[in-house]
Parts: sequence; C-alpha cells; structure tokens
Amino acid sequence: MTVGFDETFIGLVTPGAVACVTLSDEWDIQLVLELKRRGDDAAVFVEWLLEGWLTNQYRGGCSRIDLLLTQLFVETTVNDRNGESVAGSYLVAGRESSDEEGYLVLDSSEWALELHLDPIVIDRVLDLFARRGPRFSDIVTAARDPASPAGLARQAALAKWEQNHEDWW
Repeated sequence: MTVGFDETFIGLVTPGAVACVTLSDEWDIQLVLELKRRGDDAAVFVEWLLEGWLTNQYRGGCSRIDLLLTQLFVETTVNDRNGESVAGSYLVAGRESSDEEGYLVLDSSEWALELHLDPIVIDRVLDLFARRGPRFSDIVTAARDPASPAGLARQAALAKWEQNHEDWW
C-alpha cells in the first residue's frame, strides 16, 4: 500500500511466517518490521490493513481510516483498480463528513493498494470486513450488489464526486 511517500507491504517469508514491512516518510525515514505466524490469511491481511503500524500512524489524519481502507480494498479488488492511485475524497464520497475529516481524505491525498491475492482470500476478506459493523457491511454490499440500496447510494455519491472532479482521472 502506498500513501504519499509512505509504503507498507505484507507477504510470506516462509510457508508459516508473514512479514509486514513499512517504510515511512522520505524525510524522517522509519523502517518497521513486524513478523506474524501464518494462520487465516484473510484475518492476517485484515489485521495488517486496518490495524498495522502505518494505519495507526494515520489515525489522526482521518478519524475513520478503517472505513477508508475498506473502500480502498474494494476499489482494488472488486472495481479493478489494483495498483492505481485513488483520491482520498473519492474513497469517502457519500459518507458523513464529520466522520471523514482530515488531510487523508482530500483530493490531493492519493492512495494505492496493489494485491496478489487468490479470489477465495479476497471473498473471505470482504466477509470479515462486512462483520465489523453496519458501515463496513454497507461498503461490502455496495461492492457485491450494485443494485442494492447501498450500491445505488454509492453510485449516486460517485456520480456527484465525478461531476465535481472531471479532471481528476
């Protein structure tokens, strides 16, 4: 995952061990290495994405970064934006602004997530996100069923966002 100049990675180092490596900020370089036992790949991935070192550093820049990152996962996997930059404002389009404030949700804030996960793991990650609460479930439902109320609401929010950001893409 890349956010500005910060990058974080997760991957297998052995069949039984997962490494999470984070390189934070080009001016104040910090290298963080986390090692974990391999278990449920989807659960390990969700923990890395929503509770990893870099994510925790950004909590002050977006009060609900967990929702933003869930939407980033959806954009990457379901909406075919693997490795592409996505504006923070796009990721939170249609959400309550009081829940989504801070510099990480601006147009100038770009997020990218590149994944090489099996489809079974992607489905399991989506299931785990959906179980985290109603707002997470809405994100997953909108992705899986665009004709659902959540899907229609997301499409309307994106249409409005695109009207205001014609030159972003």
